[in-house]
Amino acid sequence: MSISSFSLIIANLVPLIGVLFFGWSLFQIMILYWLETAIIGFWNIIKMFKVGGIQGLSFGLFFIFHFGLFMLVHLMFIIIVFGQIGFGPLAEPLRKLSDGLLVAVLPSFLIMLASHTVSFFTNFIYKGERKQANVSLLFTAPYGRIAMMHLTIIIGGFASLILHQPIWSLVLLVTLKTLADLFVHVREHPQKTDY
Repeated sequence: MSISSFSLIIANLVPLIGVLFFGWSLFQIMILYWLETAIIGFWNIIKMFKVGGIQGLSFGLFFIFHFGLFMLVHLMFIIIVFGQIGFGPLAEPLRKLSDGLLVAVLPSFLIMLASHTVSFFTNFIYKGERKQANVSLLFTAPYGRIAMMHLTIIIGGFASLILHQPIWSLVLLVTLKTLADLFVHVREHPQKTDY
């Protein structure tokens, strides 16, 4: 198993520990996975700048705008559906976010950031994936991974919501997301370049 695959599994175990031992809610898990999407977008921008120079800069700026809109809509969806709060008074979502949510999610966010950083340096830099990369493909690369990850999360999330978040449904959600993430990661970094 590669270092980056191992770090991905470790990072995905943290939400499982949160559910089993610290009573994490579906909303906390969804916010964490939203933050992971931001991490993926961040490293993709770095890749575009590294590969494309000036062209990478223009693609990167458009990516920030395009991906930023996607992230905003995704966050609104999470707050309304999984946080079960509206956008009426803005104080309510902010209060709910600050009521221990960020404190609970922050350590896991930092571990996920470390995992994606390990993958960037292991695969893109050290193993030379940057040599075969081009800016156009990098621009679209995160969307396939995120689409599969989010499909898994949304199906699992709705099932958990309908079942009133029993612990086993949250464990199933985290497990399905981990397997989907690992599948896409291994496909993106085949064994011949990711050992």
